[in-house]
Amino acid sequence: IEDVKDSHLRELLLPATDSKPGHTDSRGRLQNVSELRLSGLDITDSSLRLVIRHTPQLAKLDLSHCNHVGDQSVNLLTAANSPLRETLAELNLTGCNRLTDQCLPLFRRCPRLSRIDLRSCHHITTEACARVAEDSVSNGSAVLPATASP
Repeated sequence: IEDVKDSHLRELLLPATDSKPGHTDSRGRLQNVSELRLSGLDITDSSLRLVIRHTPQLAKLDLSHCNHVGDQSVNLLTAANSPLRETLAELNLTGCNRLTDQCLPLFRRCPRLSRIDLRSCHHITTEACARVAEDSVSNGSAVLPATASP
């Protein structure tokens, strides 16, 4: 799928509208999805808020090569009110060039997160990834980011 915009993703994620009187269902269409690949799409933080709200069971999320994903996006994913904070186990952020070393400590908020792919994130240093991996091992968690490449 190419050229998916916020409006398309919103339509996919929001609850279906049912014309039956008295029938209201606030659950999203993808509420039980455990893996979602949005690689290369034009995803903004607005779309990411919808993903967080309407796919609360996500264990694997692929946002690789999404040009608008940055440190604030990671903050949204790992925020106290994000259900993904408790469910996310794998996160692919390959090629998200708006990410910086500043987002790395935020991953500690996700106790189940065991794999973060940060390859080709040009503003994330190998040294910062090594520190996060080292801290994770010493704290007994398993956050092991893939090494950022130069």
